[in-house]
Amino acid sequence: MKQIISELTTIDSGHSDIGLALSNASSVLLWVADVTKQCVFFNKAWLQYRGRSLEQEYGYGWADGIHEDDYERCLSIYVTAFDARQPFSMEYRLQRNDGSYGWIQDDGSPFYDGYGEFKGYIGSCFDITESKRLFEALEKKSQQLEEANQRYEESVKAANIGFWEWDLISNEVRFSREYKRQIGYADDEFVDAFESWESRVHPDDLPGTLKLIEKSIDECTKKHESEFRFQHKDGHYLWIFCHASVLQDENGKPVKMIGSHVDISDRKKMESELIQSQKLEALGLLAGGVAHDFNNQLASVMGFADLIVDSSALSQAKQYADKISRTAEHAKHLTKQLLSFARKQDITFTPVDIHAEIYAVIDLLRHSIDKRIKIETNLTAPRFVVLADKYLLQNALLNLGLNASDAIHESGYIEVSTNVIEVKECDPHASFSSLEPGEHISIKVSDSGSGMSADDIQKAMEPFYTTKPQGKGTGLGLSSVYGSVQSFGGLINIKSELNEGSTIEIILPLSELIARKASSSDELEASSDGRSLTILVVDDEASIREVCADFLITLEHTPLFASDGRHAIELYAQRWPDIDLVLLDMMMPEMNGRETLKALKAINPNVKVLMCSGFMSDDTVAGIKKEGALDVIGKPFRLRELAERISSL
Repeated sequence: MKQIISELTTIDSGHSDIGLALSNASSVLLWVADVTKQCVFFNKAWLQYRGRSLEQEYGYGWADGIHEDDYERCLSIYVTAFDARQPFSMEYRLQRNDGSYGWIQDDGSPFYDGYGEFKGYIGSCFDITESKRLFEALEKKSQQLEEANQRYEESVKAANIGFWEWDLISNEVRFSREYKRQIGYADDEFVDAFESWESRVHPDDLPGTLKLIEKSIDECTKKHESEFRFQHKDGHYLWIFCHASVLQDENGKPVKMIGSHVDISDRKKMESELIQSQKLEALGLLAGGVAHDFNNQLASVMGFADLIVDSSALSQAKQYADKISRTAEHAKHLTKQLLSFARKQDITFTPVDIHAEIYAVIDLLRHSIDKRIKIETNLTAPRFVVLADKYLLQNALLNLGLNASDAIHESGYIEVSTNVIEVKECDPHASFSSLEPGEHISIKVSDSGSGMSADDIQKAMEPFYTTKPQGKGTGLGLSSVYGSVQSFGGLINIKSELNEGSTIEIILPLSELIARKASSSDELEASSDGRSLTILVVDDEASIREVCADFLITLEHTPLFASDGRHAIELYAQRWPDIDLVLLDMMMPEMNGRETLKALKAINPNVKVLMCSGFMSDDTVAGIKKEGALDVIGKPFRLRELAERISSL
């Protein structure tokens, strides 16, 4: 033993006792093996750890303490390294003096004498049981954390919620993986930058959204909410609901904004469908009165026409014809109003003249409600332009008017009034708490009807709640009004008592913008240059073709006719060099006006087309012009209007 220690310490045998003392003084478990792989030395720390004597551990006796599950692996590592004269490191369980097993890290290396002769191996061992336990616990926690994170991400994905964080000091932005997935991007495809967000917000929504964000930062709000359209990777727009909070430092300075991003496109689609459903319900109520009024117009037309036939005096016939013309104009106006109200289109916030919309709705109501109900107005507001969707606003006003008329039994009155009110910060009036400070317009619709109980008032805004008899209403009227008013940044109040009538008040923020007046084709001014043109008239209605023939002949033009799109294409293909203009109907069976226009342009890219339609939105008109039509004329049109339009083209 002393010889081995002497060789290990490279000092003479007289000092080998020092090496032995050093090894026994160490808390590290030490062992020495000779060239036969048998262990010939274990220090005091090893023997105490094992609770065995040196004689018991000699040779391969120590290996009896290795856990049976680790034995073969450890023996293989030891023998392989020994034969190759290579260092080794292994972990295994070794039986301790109390019979339990501890985890050991065993590191062995070959040693040589001063002449370079191989003398065996020397090794050191450390008990790593506690480290192993801590590592396993950490690994378990890490796995649990990973599983929790995976569940969180799956929950976020299922909930359709993306998250973002914006450092207001450094302007650094971070978007979550789900945020990017919602808009079609992989995590590494979408750059974490404010410009990435800003460039994808719909241009019509960006100014208002930025203004709301700026306001929230200035006020350090904990509840920022906004809705805007956001561009998907494939180019289409999603409706996004954003909820955020502004974080402050110890001095109250805003330093960070964190928020969520939810795709509400499906909800918006459902809201649009709900609004359209409500319009159809209202149209059903209007239809009876309008049909009655329209029949009156037709009766007048037919009566005057009979008088012309029977009249012997030309001057008298002209008077009757003039009355027919005026009656037809009235019917045209009535139809146009109904079509304008009924159409379905995207929600667009523009400056809207409240008074103009009130008069338009009252005009419709007068044709549909009981004639014994008087409609009065008291529109005193000196300013009356708001930022809203025109058609949602029309729908809201019409619903209030219809509800008021339903509450009146037999005779009574409906009054619509307006005035301007000032909302101040911290306004003590509880109902104003949700409004922004500034000037607002108050629109009140009052009636002398049956009124509502306090319980009915509480539930009035709930979807599908109605006080009307079964089959008389869906309960969507006031709930849709409430939703629209909220989207305009306003509020709605109800004051009513049973048998005392009701007053419903809408309060909306006034806008500094100017409402755009609707353009009217009746106001077009054009003068004829006296040229005779060849005009192809394409319409599936024979009566329209006959009227157009007389019109065009009166204007000294030469008409050609086609009863549908296919016939028009065949005729145009044969005679297109002679045809100066095509008067093309929008709505036809088999091939509609747009399809026919495309085919005509394939024959002659410079074809001149004047499209005709009973009713189209401004967006549709713009789209048709973009596709190649020169202009659009509304049906029914007057002779003078057609002459001016042809001349202008």
